[in-house]
Amino acid sequence: MKRCAADRSVTVPILVVSLGLWTACEVEWGGGKLSLEDPSPPPDTTAIVVEPGEPELPPLPNGPLLYLAALTADGSARLTPIAQIGDSLAPMDIPPTLSEAYRALFDSTFLAPGLELELHAAGRRIGSLVMGSDRTAGDAACPSVTSAMALALPGQALPDYAVAFPTGVGPVDPELIVSLEPARSMSIAGPVLAERLMDDERSFLARRTAMKAVRLPPDTAAAMAATYLVDDSLAVGPPGEQAISLFFLARWEASRGYIPVWQEVRRYGSAEDKEVFEHLDWFRTNATRIDVLRLFEGTRVRLVASVLPADGPQDRRTIDWVEGERCPALARLGS
Repeated sequence: MKRCAADRSVTVPILVVSLGLWTACEVEWGGGKLSLEDPSPPPDTTAIVVEPGEPELPPLPNGPLLYLAALTADGSARLTPIAQIGDSLAPMDIPPTLSEAYRALFDSTFLAPGLELELHAAGRRIGSLVMGSDRTAGDAACPSVTSAMALALPGQALPDYAVAFPTGVGPVDPELIVSLEPARSMSIAGPVLAERLMDDERSFLARRTAMKAVRLPPDTAAAMAATYLVDDSLAVGPPGEQAISLFFLARWEASRGYIPVWQEVRRYGSAEDKEVFEHLDWFRTNATRIDVLRLFEGTRVRLVASVLPADGPQDRRTIDWVEGERCPALARLGS
């Protein structure tokens, strides 16, 4: 919980804080509270005036936005909005080219210094993210990238990437990420599943390039997310002449072993047709579970996602959202 206050006192600090981008606010979690004040001037809230005769600005996106954040161990971050959140994920409703006036309005609404978001990874809220004032516009078709600072629970190691969104969209109680290690049974079952799902005479040549254990509630046993490739690599660049890629998510059943609930198989021979998937993370909103994958293509890496109703069947998964080609968030956050 956050309450703005003038009190600068610090009592019972329970959170790991990287200072630098805070307004005067009091944060409470678990019975303790921490008051912080940013010495910098308050953000500019001056209204953006459209002069008579100028074209009216297009409306801003209607609904909460989903942000991708690139994090460092000390809590500093860069983030950018990537989609709108509703019953599913949708492309942001913004003009194909962001004029200076529209960008100023968009940034003051969704990327304002001091704006606080919830930070989520591995299906849990792991803290908060507070936006800074160091902003980069970049391509005229793309939302800006802004600096931020993470406020994480004590003992929480920050992942390289996480998602963020406004309060009220997902679970609010902060939790530490529960580290899951791939079980030995995954390494044994993985090649068998790969051969069956590829259904190709060369499938025995498939090489595992990524594997991780993920939670798949309500299951108590970890699920397996894995990528197997024939004549290709988990990177941008040209594939072999008859390459195959396979991504699958498989849940564990005690009586049947690992059962695939989502698979993406591709056969291709050129960089233009290349599609290699790798599981990046998953998170929850109040109504959905969303799994986010990296999509490696010939010259770029984009994000794709599968959106499943929280109470929906686990075996009906498809790619429901694909990031636009012109504004790949991973590349922009890394630049």
